[in-house]
Amino acid sequence: MKVHPIVFAVPVYALLIALELWQGRRKGRDVYDIPELMANIGSGLGQLLTDVFLGLLYTVPYSYLLKAAPFAFTVRDPLAWVIGFIGVDFAFYWQHRISHHVNVLWAAHVVHHQPEHYNLGVALRQPWFSALTNWVYYQPLALAGVPVEVFVTCVAFNLAYQFYLHTCLIERMRWVEAVLNTPSHHRVHHGRNAEYLDRNFGGVFIVWDRLFGTFQAEEAPVEYGTTTPYRSLNGVWANFDYLWHLWSRSWQQKHLKSALYVWLAPPGWKAEGEAIPPSPTSMQPRQPTQRAIIYGALSSTVAIIASALLIAYQESLRPLERVVGIGLIMWALAAIGALLDGQRRAKQYELARIVVLVAFSVWLWKSGRLA
Repeated sequence: MKVHPIVFAVPVYALLIALELWQGRRKGRDVYDIPELMANIGSGLGQLLTDVFLGLLYTVPYSYLLKAAPFAFTVRDPLAWVIGFIGVDFAFYWQHRISHHVNVLWAAHVVHHQPEHYNLGVALRQPWFSALTNWVYYQPLALAGVPVEVFVTCVAFNLAYQFYLHTCLIERMRWVEAVLNTPSHHRVHHGRNAEYLDRNFGGVFIVWDRLFGTFQAEEAPVEYGTTTPYRSLNGVWANFDYLWHLWSRSWQQKHLKSALYVWLAPPGWKAEGEAIPPSPTSMQPRQPTQRAIIYGALSSTVAIIASALLIAYQESLRPLERVVGIGLIMWALAAIGALLDGQRRAKQYELARIVVLVAFSVWLWKSGRLA
């Protein structure tokens, strides 16, 4: 059986996060907020699970377009890897930049910018719905004849490279900063300081920002997070919060043109005379109990293992088993967030999930799927 890369990635990422946590404490740096880390993991696991289906948007249209390419490279052609590697990063720059300037696209990407602590855990906090539009930017590589295998590998490397950018423990790297993206450059990107907003969109290379006028060096101390804070510890709701905000604003508009433009406008735009109420998630930070933190940590660990197993063995699962399995893990992630937020019915919500999980396990056992 072919082993899915996630089987190897999960323990590596976990080890690196543990090392950063230890190193931060050794240096007396407040690098991690554990409840926020659980929210980051919750959003990240949800992205992995939704990509079981949405990930096909990258490869299926790509495969069809590749057939129409006037010339096709082979995976053994070095030029295919050069074009693929540079082309993927160029496409990433533009999809990343545009996602900061269109509300409906920002609604997905904002999830990654919500944390107010900057660490490797933030790299895991990925949006669920960005794949619905991001796939479009990469399709020209198919017409350039870059094989699917090369394209997928270059995308994977591009994302893996960006993992280490999310740390405040690595200082300036002056000998590579002219060409490559570095933690210093990416800290700027995550800053909500006025001078840092909408800067440094590159993935692997920072040269795109230098060429297209979006570069900013790290100078003043960075204030992390979004200009309107997301203070909930629910990594699931994080993916719906700004969408709900846009829907509410759109519904309240007096004119159809304004109602539609809310979705296409840049973040921060508002209609003449519009009063935008604050989101409930921008209120005071949550203060989870110690019991909720411990239970959430244990549940998050189980969810990580379950997600890795589901993704690793997805090809052997029936469609219904796959959907129910993903649904139960999502439910667990939402329950963890509800418990950390101290929601009134969080315990009943979690109890109901456990009952459904037991019933589903019994059904699998009786049907012989767990034999």
